[in-house]
Amino acid sequence: MSLEERVQDLLARGDGKEAATVALRTLGPEVLGYLENVLGDRDDARDVLQRFAEDLWKWLPSYRGGSLRAAAYRIARHAEGRFRREAWRRRREPAATDADGYGR
Repeated sequence: MSLEERVQDLLARGDGKEAATVALRTLGPEVLGYLENVLGDRDDARDVLQRFAEDLWKWLPSYRGGSLRAAAYRIARHAEGRFRREAWRRRREPAATDADGYGR
């Protein structure tokens, strides 16, 4: 039985928790490797993997077939994009101005 068939069967039986577990156990290590490669940092990749897992969990009940792997990578890319945008905002510091006492 393929991953997609197993997940759809579990969802059809109302076992969303087990469906998510199966999907994450199967695809999680692969997605983590992708995120480490894209982000270049293992800690950041693990942070994004957590976001990915939550997003996959939320999305899974709407899964109606097709490539679960392709959907997982799409979800991972979205989680990575949100992480990068948030990281950029956190690192931004306001520019010093004369009003702040700088430049005197």
